[in-house]
This record gives sequence, structure tokens and C-alpha cells, in this order.
Amino acid sequence: SALKMHSFAAGTGAVPIGLSDWWLQQACSLGRSEDLAAVVGECYGWLGRGMAAGLARRSGLFTEFDGNVGFVADNHNPASQVGPVLSASRLQMFGKCPLHYFFENVLRVRRPDEHLPDPETWLDAATLGRLMHNLFCHFMDGLRERGEKASVANHWSELEDALMKAVEEQRELLPPPSDHLYLEMVREYKEMARTFLHEMETRADEWEPLYFEGAIGMRSKARPSVFDCEMPMRVELVDDLHVALRGQIDRIDKKVGAAPSEYEIWDYKTGGDWVYRQADKDCYWQGRLVQHVLYLMMAKQNLAMIDPGASVPRFGFYLPSSKAKKAHHLYGEDIVEKGCDVLAKLVSMIGDGAFPATDETNDCKFCDHHLSCAPLWNVAEQTAFKMAEGAAGLEVFCRLRPGKK
Repeated sequence: SALKMHSFAAGTGAVPIGLSDWWLQQACSLGRSEDLAAVVGECYGWLGRGMAAGLARRSGLFTEFDGNVGFVADNHNPASQVGPVLSASRLQMFGKCPLHYFFENVLRVRRPDEHLPDPETWLDAATLGRLMHNLFCHFMDGLRERGEKASVANHWSELEDALMKAVEEQRELLPPPSDHLYLEMVREYKEMARTFLHEMETRADEWEPLYFEGAIGMRSKARPSVFDCEMPMRVELVDDLHVALRGQIDRIDKKVGAAPSEYEIWDYKTGGDWVYRQADKDCYWQGRLVQHVLYLMMAKQNLAMIDPGASVPRFGFYLPSSKAKKAHHLYGEDIVEKGCDVLAKLVSMIGDGAFPATDETNDCKFCDHHLSCAPLWNVAEQTAFKMAEGAAGLEVFCRLRPGKK
């Protein structure tokens, strides 16, 4: 019976028809695929370097191809006097995926801003967050200036008008995909604003909203107050490890009649609370959530200069959206001591030049740099493998995420 031919290679001395035939001829003459790979690498340097990188990534070692830089200049080392000023978002980016931090803050590789129309959404999370933060800030600042306590009966129409003005401005900049979607989103935004106002009313007799968008290490976006400080705040995390911090605290409330003074600090979140529910199991979520620690530290240190003897016993995330299962996620000042140890681990990894990819594939969802990783290898699984192998350079990461070794 006839044999089915699967491929053809020109014999020795024959002239190959094309480049593919030439490579097949060389492969047959060498007889070993390992030798062929070496020949390819020598002929095409970029392929050779790529193959070497692939082998390194598949190994049990933490190599330069996995984010082991080994050294960072002082301007990238947070522990240096000339190091970067850290924010909660930067540190949480590193805590979630050190490689993502490396792309964004060391290489400064960022995905270009682009708007991709989606018939089911209008304002993205960041735009909505800015809109609601500005709305709440200016509304509460206005009440404070007039000496009024928040009341749904007295102030809903004022807050609703301010909301609609802001929404219409966004509508001019970015028209919604449909009128139906616009009306549905407006209904949702109004519900969120009314929930916020009701919250402020229930707290009005016990807590006085005092500072809004309190800025440390940056210029305030709100009316300037004595709390604001444009110079970064330098804090000690553990012995002899100091870092510079910046941040903007959405609202600082003072307890009515307390002596000495007692304050609560609040940060608004306009989406769901999945992240903060993870922190119910692990307060710092293995370094992915440290904003509460940073803000408690910065607020206490700053308020001590304004109101000596004052205490800041609580920090809270407030989520007025119906997407959140819990509207309040509260943390006491007792989280700071262990939180500083978590922060110190993150900072030490940056200083050591250790920027591995995350070991959890869920962290890769919605990442701007997924195209840098996903097409060729699952970097999260490879990091998990290297951690399980006890690769040198990943010891601190293993302590942040126990159970991998």
C-alpha cells in the first residue's frame, strides 16, 4: 500500500527549495534537535536569548528573567534618602504583583489611555470614583462652612443638583452609549449619593466632619486646611528603616465633646467590597491591602502637630454603592504594628531588586500588562513553582505569602 508522506527534506548535496527546507536539511544532517536549537540560537541571537530566557523561567531558580534585578539605584529604593515617595496605591500594586510595580514604576511602561465603547457601561470605575469623591468633598465642605449638620430632609435637593451638574459635565465629555443606560446609571448614582447623605445624618450628632481630602505630601484638591502638608511624611517602619509617604485622606471626623480629642478617618470606595472582605480573613491580604495602615500612621503623626494628645483609634472604608455587601469596613489602630512589618517586607523587596510576578492567577485579572506575560507562559504558576522550590531571592515573598513552601 502507498505510504503517506508527512514531510520532505532535501538530501545531502541537494539544493533546498526554500528556507524551511534548508532548516530541515540541516536538522537531518545534524541528527540531534539539541544541536539544531544551538545552531538556531547562534544564527539568530534574539531567538537564542529568548530560548535562554524560557529555560530560566521554567527552572526552579529566581533569575533576572523572572524579575530578579539584584540591584536598584537609590532613586528607586524607598529606604534611601533620595528614594521614591510611596503611596498606598503604589505599595498595594507591589503587594499584588511586584512585576507589575516594576513595569510601572521602574521601567515606567504604561498602557496608553484608550476608550473602548461598551454598550453596557458608561463611566469607568476611576472616572466615577473621581466624580463621587469631588461631589462628597465639596458638599460636606459647604455644610461645614455654613455650620450645618447633614440632613436628608434639608440637603437632598442640594446634593442631587450638584450630582446632576457633575453628571451632565461628564455627559458632554463622554456621551453614554444609550439614553436607557444613562438613565439607569443616573438612578444608581443618585442612590449612592442619597445613601451617603443618610450616613452623614446618622453620624452628625456624635461626629463632626472636620477635614476633607486632607493632603500629605501633595497639594490638596479641596479647600486648604491646617491638616494639609505638601512635604512628604517620613515614617519609621521598623528599626532604622524609614520611608517617605504621601496620601490624601477623604474625610477626618472629630468626636463631639471628646477630651482629649478623638478622630476617625474615612476613605470612600464607590465599587464593591470584595477586596475588603478578603481583608476580613487577613487584615493585610498578604501585602495587597495596606492603605488602612498608612493612613492611620500618617493621620496620627500629622494630627499630633495640630492637636497634641489626640488619638486616632479607627480607620474605615465606606462603600455607599449597592454593589458592596457591607457599607463599612473598620480597622483599629492595633493593626499598625504588624502592618509596619508587612510594609517593611515590601520595601525591602524593592530595595533588594526582587520583582517576581504574583503567584496567584487571580491577581492577573484586569492587569494592564497581561500581554507582557500571558502569551508565552503562565508567570503566576512559575512563581509559585519557584517559591515551592525555595528559590534564593524569594524568601521575603514566601513570608508574605506563606504556604507556598
